Amino acid sequence: MNTKLTLSNIRYLHLLVLISVLFILTLNIPLISFFIFIVYFLLVFIFAALQLLDNKVNTFKKALLNKSFVRVFLVIIFFALSYFITILNYNYIDKTTAIHSIILTVISYFIGYSINIEKLPDKPFNFIYLVLALIGGGVIFVYLSVINSAMFVNNGIDIFNRSVPNFWKFDAELINGPALDLYSMIGMSLIPVIIYGKTQEIRKRVYIIIITISSILACSALFTSLALQGRKTFLNLLVVLLLTTLFKINKIKKVSTKYIFVLAILLISTILIFNLGAIMDSSLVFTRFREEGIESGRYETWLEVIESMPNNLFGGRSFRISNSYAHNIWLDVFYDGGFLPMILLLIFHILHIVPLLKVLSSKLPDILIICVICVSVSFLIGFQGEPVLQASVFYFSMSCCFFGLIMRLSQITDKYKFDINKP
Repeated sequence: MNTKLTLSNIRYLHLLVLISVLFILTLNIPLISFFIFIVYFLLVFIFAALQLLDNKVNTFKKALLNKSFVRVFLVIIFFALSYFITILNYNYIDKTTAIHSIILTVISYFIGYSINIEKLPDKPFNFIYLVLALIGGGVIFVYLSVINSAMFVNNGIDIFNRSVPNFWKFDAELINGPALDLYSMIGMSLIPVIIYGKTQEIRKRVYIIIITISSILACSALFTSLALQGRKTFLNLLVVLLLTTLFKINKIKKVSTKYIFVLAILLISTILIFNLGAIMDSSLVFTRFREEGIESGRYETWLEVIESMPNNLFGGRSFRISNSYAHNIWLDVFYDGGFLPMILLLIFHILHIVPLLKVLSSKLPDILIICVICVSVSFLIGFQGEPVLQASVFYFSMSCCFFGLIMRLSQITDKYKFDINKP
């Protein structure tokens, strides 16, 4: 009895440590975030080394030797080395930043993959705890920076330049618009989790924890988006709301009811589309929408980069484009680092399509699937519309950690039957 109690306490402590490490990482505290993450990685690395040297076969050892993981892990290592060393040679970053970025990218994926939620309490809902901690640090960091700027900067928030001082280093380089949008987008994407989170299979205590944290992060991200007139955050919210609603409709067994819901969604969407202009004109919060719309010169920039690829394979910004960035993670990597890093990054993301689909098609609780849909779609939209690595290496590392979590979850979904009645 005492042994079980002790083991349970250890597992809860382990979960709390994991949550704290992931939250502090994306909170972007200078030196502290990186230092704590490195210390935790070293502990995990030592444990992994001991497991590999042990002749006995165990779950963690099998996971480390899994071919899918080894393949993806090598790809992300080669990408980090090729990209950051290349842009270091072009003097886009300094040596310290290059080393920091390589280490952060690689170990973020390793840490994410090393987490086996089946061995932690509140399974499988602990996966959501970890994801909320992972994205929560970044969302709160941006919220603190924006509200600090609004309260203490003489001219308030400059919507035109869309940048605010770093909360931790007020006199340092400003946080740029793309970084603000990326974190706000992923925070607001949690709204469907709040709307559709209640299911019979989730315990009340777990439900309260998830909904409370999701609400705090979504409200913080909403404030940031409204303060800085972020367009993509609202468009992303519409997409995840539509996808998660269709997911819930698909769960309905009665076919006629499904058709009624689909027709209702189409009708509401049509009404919103035709009245979008009037809604924007009547509200001050959509000033940037009215003035700039959703049109963007980035689409032309994408074509400029793609057309210039054959003659500029080694990056270095060797040709001119109409914007400072291509506003697409893969094209921006090509523009700065060349063809090889771009292909490696593309392969890295493609290798996670099957694991992601496996998780989405599994029999895991709906709230977990909805969380995965919201965060995955937010990352995808962010990748295709923003210069992610130029905006925030922390954000990119956060995505690597998330994909590591997905890869590991996809491997245990069919092997283990989660008992939601056990802590």
